[in-house]
Amino acid sequence: MNEVTEEFVTYFQTLLGGTRAQREINLDFLRLAINYCLSQEESNKLCDPITDSEIRDAMFDIAEDSAPGPDGYTSAFFKASWSVVGQKISAAIREFFRSGKILKQINATLLVLIPKVQMPSQVADYRPISCCNVIYKTITKLIVNWIQQVIIKEITSQVHYQSGSSESLRFGGMGFLLEALKLFNFPTRFISWIEQCVSTATFSVSLNGSTMVFSRLEVFVRVTQCHHTSLFLSWKLGTLCYDTEADINSIQVIKDTLSEFAALSGLKDKQQMIDVLGFQEGFLPVRYLGVPLISSRLKIADCKPLIDKLDSRIAGWSHLNLSFARRAQLIQSVLSTLHSYWASIFILPKGIIKILEAKLRKFLWQGATGRGQAKVAWDRVCQQKEEGGLGFRSILVMNKALMMKHLWKIVRQDRNSIWVAWILRHRLHNDSLWTFNGSIGSWGWKKLIKLRHVLKNRLIYQVGSGNLFKLWQDIWYEQGPLCFSYPRGPTITGLPLGSPLSSVLQHGQWHWPAQNDTEILEIMAHLPHVHQNTPDAITWRSSSVQFSVQSAIQLFQPRTNRVAWHGLLHSRKNSLQWKIGFLVGTMDVYYVTGSL
Repeated sequence: MNEVTEEFVTYFQTLLGGTRAQREINLDFLRLAINYCLSQEESNKLCDPITDSEIRDAMFDIAEDSAPGPDGYTSAFFKASWSVVGQKISAAIREFFRSGKILKQINATLLVLIPKVQMPSQVADYRPISCCNVIYKTITKLIVNWIQQVIIKEITSQVHYQSGSSESLRFGGMGFLLEALKLFNFPTRFISWIEQCVSTATFSVSLNGSTMVFSRLEVFVRVTQCHHTSLFLSWKLGTLCYDTEADINSIQVIKDTLSEFAALSGLKDKQQMIDVLGFQEGFLPVRYLGVPLISSRLKIADCKPLIDKLDSRIAGWSHLNLSFARRAQLIQSVLSTLHSYWASIFILPKGIIKILEAKLRKFLWQGATGRGQAKVAWDRVCQQKEEGGLGFRSILVMNKALMMKHLWKIVRQDRNSIWVAWILRHRLHNDSLWTFNGSIGSWGWKKLIKLRHVLKNRLIYQVGSGNLFKLWQDIWYEQGPLCFSYPRGPTITGLPLGSPLSSVLQHGQWHWPAQNDTEILEIMAHLPHVHQNTPDAITWRSSSVQFSVQSAIQLFQPRTNRVAWHGLLHSRKNSLQWKIGFLVGTMDVYYVTGSL
């Protein structure tokens, strides 16, 4: 074995579980942090006898184009010949779950090294691709599927697991993993299957056509029961960053949490923690996911990356002799999409919209070289084709339509959005979007709230159980929030302002208190139909009943009459005919522009 091969083997031996000093792992903090354990029924279900159909489904769920294992076979081979080999494969997999033992040949993995850079100079410059045997993949897929079935209901939108990290098992090693599974009440037999898969693996490194085999060394972890309850804070770091106030005490709590994490994980060096957590060290102001992370009003200077990106695209076509039709196509399919991401996050300032549209207008009429002049107003160009335009999307219209999507999520109380959860908790509190004081908050929030009157006219509230809607504050009533039309309502009925609509529903029928009052009688005269035995629902006033950005665009796009000559345009010559259709309307245009 030469020095290069030895270096690779040593690196991956260390990475995959080489000899390490024994470390004490405190599990008391886990008992304080977790609030969920498997029930006895769920625990027993994990050890139920496996069926042939489960094995077949897991096998056929493996992608056919996945890399073959050391034996050279892919899942495509087993799928194609399942009628011949299916029974023997199923018997081999059932034997593993019966005996808890796996053959060394099955639990063998080939690490194929793919260079990440053109001239790799160290082991870290290679990306290892793990090529496992298909039978082993099927076994692990079955185990993963069973785990998902019992814990999926406990995974919230704020929980994320980063797979593929080189430090996945360094946080306590395999012993930590197995002890943690015991805390969640996973059965001993089920844990032994996982231990068998992890601890008996052998690896081969494929380098320059040669293969070097080595075994994964066991990691000895001594588990102790010492009392150190404050360590559970490290598992709550995400919650702390999300919920705490920006004061000295809160920052100190987070700092102490990181110190506890460093003490537990052994990652005391800043760069080590950055590598594991996936963070990059930066300086304020920063960009997050490609956009500036700011709380103030978006300025033109903040949008410089967007402007530079548009300029770069246009400059890249400067050497091409593009026709008017080709430039129009590039604007519609390429340039008009560059700002969509920004427009879906921010209310774009009018100044930046003016700059972007000026660049698009210049490229359309003058090209990348800057010759020519605009012959049709940009507003007319952005009209629908049947109305005489080119069908471009106005940036302002697109921005408003994308902002409407955020309001739609707030109204629907989207449980999958952390941002919506934050808005409901910290902005609206117990208020409704329709009665909330829109003059409070940041510049962007106030601009967003101004669009709610447009959204209001496009929603249909279907009353069901009444648990989702607010009695006095939501627009389930045809005249809008009842607290505006009948401000005495809460006092008359004795139902507080934040009461749910279900307060006046019994068995799917309206049941209002104080029915001898004039205001209550007026309300009861215009009550909507109740859909019994169904939850409340909010739908979009369209054929699809679901919100779409395209349908929102129609709300803000000015409409004009259809032009008589639209149907006469030939698909291959419509750009020239479109210009003629606009320019020959009067002789004045000819005298001003000097040409057609």
